[in-house]
Amino acid sequence: NHGYEEGRTFYQQTAQEATRQWRELTGRPLAHVGGTESLALATAFYSADHPSYGLPATPHLSGADSSGAATDEYGWISLCFRNQSDCIAAAESAAKSKDYVKREFVVQARLFGWAGCTRTVVAFLVTR
Repeated sequence: NHGYEEGRTFYQQTAQEATRQWRELTGRPLAHVGGTESLALATAFYSADHPSYGLPATPHLSGADSSGAATDEYGWISLCFRNQSDCIAAAESAAKSKDYVKREFVVQARLFGWAGCTRTVVAFLVTR
């Protein structure tokens, strides 16, 4: 009825919905996932695309030179629960100079077919 604070009852459903929305928007596999560590790691595991955990390195964010670093040419997604304002602010900051779509979706826990608690996930889909 109440779920766990970190949201583990929503991990698989979040990963599947995030992957579905990414593919619907871009038509390509999800390559990188970031945001709340637990949601990002779970998405890397549960998603059929098995994206890399963590946002790609970019020179203006990491100070790294782009010659040997992963780039964001394939885009990325950042996932946060709606009540995680610090995560949302970080995702908005990382996405602000890029082409992105902000979406929200609701996930609901189920046990033996019974509906349980819900949480809202905020997703930033950065296409370039």
